[in-house]
This record gives sequence, structure tokens and C-alpha cells, in this order.
Amino acid sequence: MNGDILILAAFAVFVVLLVWRMKERFADLQRQEEQAPLEEKSRLARIRKGWRVIQLVVLGGLAIYMVPFLWADFHHLGQREMVEVVLRCLIFIFTICVLLMELIKVVRQKNKGKC
Repeated sequence: MNGDILILAAFAVFVVLLVWRMKERFADLQRQEEQAPLEEKSRLARIRKGWRVIQLVVLGGLAIYMVPFLWADFHHLGQREMVEVVLRCLIFIFTICVLLMELIKVVRQKNKGKC
């Protein structure tokens, strides 16, 4: 097997495990939030807001970081292995999709708070 495929498989397993663990934690936080007093609810809301900001910064930075690599890949397409180019494109597209979904969530929450 190619090293890139092994790296992709390991990254996919890591992402699945990370999402699974975060889902469990957020479920625990929601249970605690339902039973918590008002000041604790605001603290948990701030934690969620901070987490979302961290996500947006990391995903935006990753998208900006990958643009020069993709640009170089497309300029030297004949000299690169196609698997590398496709994997980079998939990671970039996945990053953009997640970034856009998080931005839509933030905009919806802000609009909900104004109404």
C-alpha cells in the first residue's frame, strides 16, 4: 500500500474517533445544561461559543494554508501523482464544507438572537 493511503486511512479513523468522543461530550453537556441553574447554562453557552470560534479559526487557517499547495499541484499536474492531488482536493473540499456549515450555524444563531 502507498504511504499516502495509509495516512489518509489513519486520518479518517482519527476523525471518526474524535467526532464520536465530541458527540458524547456534547450529549453530557446537554444533560448537565438541562439540570443546571441559569448561571451554569450561560457558562456552558460560552464554552460552546468558544469551541465554535476555535473551529472556525482552525478550519479557515487550514483552508488558507492549503491554497498554495493546491495551486502548485495544478500547475505541475503532469509531474505529481494523481492520488496526492485527489487527496489534497478532497481534504480541501471537506474543510470548506465544514467551515461553511459552521458559519451558517453562527449566522443563524445571531439572527435568532436578534429577533
